[in-house]
Amino acid sequence: IGGISHAFQSGSDEALIYDELKSQGRESLMQKIMGRYLASMTFGFGLAALVGGFLAVNQHMEEFYLLYKLTIVFQLIGLAIFMTVREPLPTKEGKDKEHEPDTTLRHFSGALKHLLSHKKLRHIFLLVLFTQPFSFVLIYLFQPYFVLAQVPAAWYGIAVFLASMLSIG
Repeated sequence: IGGISHAFQSGSDEALIYDELKSQGRESLMQKIMGRYLASMTFGFGLAALVGGFLAVNQHMEEFYLLYKLTIVFQLIGLAIFMTVREPLPTKEGKDKEHEPDTTLRHFSGALKHLLSHKKLRHIFLLVLFTQPFSFVLIYLFQPYFVLAQVPAAWYGIAVFLASMLSIG
């Protein structure tokens, strides 16, 4: 379910947000809105870890079944919300513009040029480069070690929640 969700989301969410802002003449707010959008996703992830840490406090299979069921419920709620989203009408400029398909290499080289020419973007890139592996290790690899060290699951949830909140700032 997560993979399907990611495939549908990948880039299309940004395009939808931009098109909606453009239809309102507010495309200059794209960076601010995307920041809030990504922060809300990070907050949701952190909150899920916090709640999961408290709901699976004893690490029993029944608690994990409850977490799986809650995941499915929230995925269905997300699907219901997704079904209400309407694509904005194309602007006159968008209708009149002819589009040629770009190659992946052209997209990559354009992104690389943009990255190299903007100092703040490089800083963000380096921050992500050095912090994402940490969150991956904390979330997926260290969890069994928390259990072996008899660290309460709630502490694990709190750690992931705090790491998520710090990454929003």
